[in-house]
Amino acid sequence: MKYITILLLAILVFSCKKNNSNEFSLNVKVNGNYKGYLHLNYNDKKDSSKISNGKAFFTGTVSSPTLAYYSTNNISANERNFYIENEKIETEITLSKKQIKEYNIDWISINDISGTKTSIIVKNFEDFKQKYSSDKDYKKKLYEKIKNIINQNQKHRYSGDLLSEISNDTILSKEQIGKLFNMLNVEFQDQDEIKRIRYKAFPEYSIKVGDSIFDFDLPNTENNLISTKSFRGEILFIDFWASWCKPCRAQFPKLTEINN
Repeated sequence: MKYITILLLAILVFSCKKNNSNEFSLNVKVNGNYKGYLHLNYNDKKDSSKISNGKAFFTGTVSSPTLAYYSTNNISANERNFYIENEKIETEITLSKKQIKEYNIDWISINDISGTKTSIIVKNFEDFKQKYSSDKDYKKKLYEKIKNIINQNQKHRYSGDLLSEISNDTILSKEQIGKLFNMLNVEFQDQDEIKRIRYKAFPEYSIKVGDSIFDFDLPNTENNLISTKSFRGEILFIDFWASWCKPCRAQFPKLTEINN
C-alpha cells in the first residue's frame, strides 16, 4: 500500500508539472498610487486582476511567445510592450500620470521583466545598443547583431518585430533589410509586420503612382460590405481619417465640395 501511495503521489506531481508548463503565470509588482484593476492584453484577450498590496497576478496559455501590454480602467499607454511565454514571469511596473495633449493618461513603465527566453534576448539587445550605438562602425555591428538574433530565433516573433522596428529607420540599407528578412521564418511572424518589412526591403511590392489599386471590401455605416470592384469605370476617392484627428475633420468641408 505504501508503494502504491508513493506511485500515485509521483504521478500527481508529474501531472501538475506537466500542466504548469503549458501555461504562464505572471506576477506583477505595481509601483504608484493607482487603485483598481490592471489589464493584460494579448492576442484578442483582455484579462483583469485587481491590484492588492501593490501586486497583480495573471495566468493563461499562449501557443508561442506573444506580444502583450498592460492597460488600466482609464485612458492608458505603455512605454513599451513585452512578450509572454508559458513560463513563470516576474515584472515590475510603475504607474504614473502623464499629460499628452489634452489628455491626462495613466502612463505604464516596465521597470523589469524576467523569467522568459525573450526577456533575455531583448535585454541583451538593449545592452548592445547602449554599449555600441556611439561607435563609428555601429551600422556594421548592428547588422551582425540582428543577423545573429534572427539566425538563432528564426521562428520567434521578436525577430520579426525587431526587424520591422529597424526597417523604419535608415540606419540599415534596403539590401541589408532584405537579407535579414530572407532569414526569417515568416509563417511564425505577425503578418502585418511582415508586410511592412517587405515594402521597405523590396520596393517592387509597394504601390506606386499609376499602379492599380489592390481590391478590398469594407463595411459602410450601415454595416454593408462595399467592394472597390463595384466602382470600375468610375472615379473613386478614398480618404483615411480618424475621429481624434482635428486636421482630418477640418478637411470635411473641402471633401464635401470635392464630392459635389
